[in-house]
Amino acid sequence: MSRVILLDTYPLSKVTHPKIDPKVQQWFKSLQESKTVIRIPEITDYEPRRELIREGKSRSLERLDTFSQICLIPITSETIRKAAELQQSYGYAYEIRDSLQQAMIV
Repeated sequence: MSRVILLDTYPLSKVTHPKIDPKVQQWFKSLQESKTVIRIPEITDYEPRRELIREGKSRSLERLDTFSQICLIPITSETIRKAAELQQSYGYAYEIRDSLQQAMIV
């Protein structure tokens, strides 16, 4: 079974930033190389999106759109129920690497 990481708002904003920090790029590349599955809950996409729209940051919005097309978990009743079940079963693990904090379900 593959490891799955659900990105929270902060790491999502760092990964989709037009001037991505080299440390963040390295971290993200290591996840891809290890065949880690990256997913973004739709509610997580919403939070930075509303700020990017408010601030008129079109390049960041384009990057977020591209990333979300690949990794987005749509909000449905089934998704919400599964999220509650997984959180209850496994809890949340927090990993901190080079000041990049990510929330993931393992």
